[in-house]
Amino acid sequence: MWQYERLIHRITDNNFFVTEEDLQYAVKHYHLSPAKCFVITYGTELAHCPRENERSVAAKTLRQLYTIGEEEKILLFNG
Repeated sequence: MWQYERLIHRITDNNFFVTEEDLQYAVKHYHLSPAKCFVITYGTELAHCPRENERSVAAKTLRQLYTIGEEEKILLFNG
């Protein structure tokens, strides 16, 4: 499996990794060009959970942008 993964990484135009450590491992062990490797983390890196007023503003913006009624729930699915 290691050989297959190495081959696929080497023939792609760009490589995306979840962590900097994964990227560095691939550059070193698969001999990838660092210029073709990028880190894209999961989610966001917030310093704190959104405050109530921030959530209200975001909900109002989404409701206006996508014509969502006040009686409808807004759910975030990340997966």
